Amino acid sequence: MGKEVLNSESKDYQVKVLKQKCEYLYKQGMSFTLVKSGGSYELVSSLWNEKAAARGFKADDLQFINRVRSYIEKNNVALDFIDTYYKGEDIQYIKVKDYAVGEVIEDLIYIDINGAYWQTAHQLGIINDSLYVKGLEVNKVVRLAALGSLAKTKDIWNYDGKDFKKTETIRSPNENLWFAICKRVSDVMSEVVNAIGDDFVFYWVDGIYVKNTAETLVKVHQTFSKLGYTTKTELIPNIVFHEKGFDVQGALKTDLKHFSWISEGKDKGGAKSKPITEYLENKRLLKVMQEALYSNEGRKVPSGKKPPKKA
Repeated sequence: MGKEVLNSESKDYQVKVLKQKCEYLYKQGMSFTLVKSGGSYELVSSLWNEKAAARGFKADDLQFINRVRSYIEKNNVALDFIDTYYKGEDIQYIKVKDYAVGEVIEDLIYIDINGAYWQTAHQLGIINDSLYVKGLEVNKVVRLAALGSLAKTKDIWNYDGKDFKKTETIRSPNENLWFAICKRVSDVMSEVVNAIGDDFVFYWVDGIYVKNTAETLVKVHQTFSKLGYTTKTELIPNIVFHEKGFDVQGALKTDLKHFSWISEGKDKGGAKSKPITEYLENKRLLKVMQEALYSNEGRKVPSGKKPPKKA
């Protein structure tokens, strides 16, 4: 196959050019170092020393993200969380109640926390009032990127002329702030689950699906309000469970959400399905979230002995 023709107008043009240079160095047996942090790359070699990043966010968005990071670093916010460390298993991003494959649950309601991570960062004192109010004016993806970047790692890859492998991962000194936010949201969702009992169906990060009864709705709103969160609601006609997961039907026929969910149940009268949390580790979900944050900033260089043949 021939060399890929690059479009200089594409968002990831610079990244693809840099990756092609890595491929050239590899084929020539010339050593190089590649540093990746989020969607930014740096190539160090005898031929080229340069940086590249995909054009993901607008200038104003990047300015806001940098403003959040600058505030946190300038005020040493991480020092307040120096003794706060959560492992992946401490945070339950997803919880699904057991249901049989083939079961259909009708008449539900979905309650979603408004800007859950942004509200939580404010509650925990990670951002001040001014930043919080300003953040309400920007897109939620930008807010999430500003917070998610706190846990952004720096991966260092080396090619010595024979092997191409990752040699070091440098963690962010602010990553505890991100995980403190995630843990707080997880604890809030768990408290709501405990408050409503059998009317709980499942929650996914910061949104919960419950049976639509007046009593349950009151309990959910009371719990969120007590914990300092505002929410929005949506009526859900039904949820259908099947072998590969479950489908959530929204108010409009075109609003159908698919959730992956590994199950042991074979039919409605058979064995019960196992909770999704037995199969999806919290780290995996975090990876998915991070990929969503940086989906416009280039792709990760895969591990192994060779760099990718194509950018």
